[in-house]
Amino acid sequence: MKRLLPIYAAVFIFTAAFGFTPASCAVYFQLEPFVSKDVKKPVERVRIMANKLLEVSKIPGLSIAVSQKGKIVYAEGFGYSDVAKKIPVNPETQFRTASCAKVITITALGKLLQEGKLDLNAVIDKYLPNLPPSYRTITPLQLAGHLSGLPHYADDDKIENRFYNSTEEALKVFSHQKLLSPPGTKYSYSTHGFTVLSALMEKVSGMAFLDYLNKDLLKPLNMKNTGPDLRKHQSYTNLARLYDFKDHQLIEERNPEDVSYKWAGGGLISTPSDLVKLTFAYTNGFLKKETVQQMFKPQHLLSGEIVQIGIGWRISKDIYGRNVIEHAGGMEGARTVVCMFPDQETAISLMVNASWASSIEETAHLFAQLFMDDQEVNKVKDIETEVNTSSTLDGKTVNGTAQLKFKGNIGNLMLADGKHYTIVPLNRTNVYGLISTQGIYYLEMKSVNQQVTAKAIAYGSQLKDSAIDKAPFLQFTFAGSL
Repeated sequence: MKRLLPIYAAVFIFTAAFGFTPASCAVYFQLEPFVSKDVKKPVERVRIMANKLLEVSKIPGLSIAVSQKGKIVYAEGFGYSDVAKKIPVNPETQFRTASCAKVITITALGKLLQEGKLDLNAVIDKYLPNLPPSYRTITPLQLAGHLSGLPHYADDDKIENRFYNSTEEALKVFSHQKLLSPPGTKYSYSTHGFTVLSALMEKVSGMAFLDYLNKDLLKPLNMKNTGPDLRKHQSYTNLARLYDFKDHQLIEERNPEDVSYKWAGGGLISTPSDLVKLTFAYTNGFLKKETVQQMFKPQHLLSGEIVQIGIGWRISKDIYGRNVIEHAGGMEGARTVVCMFPDQETAISLMVNASWASSIEETAHLFAQLFMDDQEVNKVKDIETEVNTSSTLDGKTVNGTAQLKFKGNIGNLMLADGKHYTIVPLNRTNVYGLISTQGIYYLEMKSVNQQVTAKAIAYGSQLKDSAIDKAPFLQFTFAGSL
């Protein structure tokens, strides 16, 4: 395991290598959104949805990028990267990746895999003989699929808010922990497993993890705004501030965590445009077709049970049953997602500069929907009426009434308990976005015989089938038509 150099030397080299010196950061600063001439039609709807999402959820900033057929067609920021100074988010604003760092790591791992430098099924003792005995029979494949039995964060982790000079130091954060289950017997999400994976990658590449990442992945893919989060050791021109919610009020994180103990699993910064560029590695030949197939193949437990995760990537379906390969992340001051729709040759990434409890995968899917279906947006006449509602929370169903108002093709639904939703028509018949404090959900509204029925569905990730028939969390009806 390579030592990463003393802290000051390391910071100097990293900032130079990754292009993060204060002067060079300004080169990437860009205020204007990017909109390809081929996708102007859905962009107005995207902007309405994004601005309404900020209004309802109170998140400080949001950045979105979309690609189609291997080219970025849309990139825009909304809200603020720095609330106090009113600095707007723009396409070059850098956010914490949170666990989207894992798919950056995995893509670099794929390069080692296709170069024959790594055996996914060999026990890691072959590469890292000094790990605790119980860890030694874990395989790289199990680490990448969260089947290793390694714990996630624990109360007795030895995490210190300081710079970690090496993966060897980072391993000491958790290497005293026992496995939660024997390797291969249970799915158990683990960021610490990716620290082990990065140590393994150092061993087989002969380079420090960040050096390998930069040389063999970020530079070839032109991911100029991606690298280690060194905010505690240097200043940045275009790095978003970090925020959290406390008692429903937005507060800034004044002493953020030093994330050098988990570069590979959650310690990077990036932009949605760079995360979309990452997906190009799976279509432009950077990774061979057979490598991509291997990385997107669902893993299975020793029992034979299939889990909806390949090599790092989560394998799922959207509400329409479309295949989606994705990963989301959340941590102090960040909520992120990157999704690929391989059959539609479309990818999307969303990044937020707040700890936001949200259904970000569904939110991303509905933004992407606007680019994948070339239909006219639903039109709703002006309506003001009382509706009958049925909502489900924690397994309990509550019936009641709500006030629904549509004006100018934007709807507002106010429930009796004070909950508020905004409704935005999408470009598929009877489909709408239900904008809430926790993101945007699929809403279906139909008019039949002067009666409107509506249902909203939340569905998460790692699905084998579409959630279209899943029990809705909210339903409402009213007399009339749309």
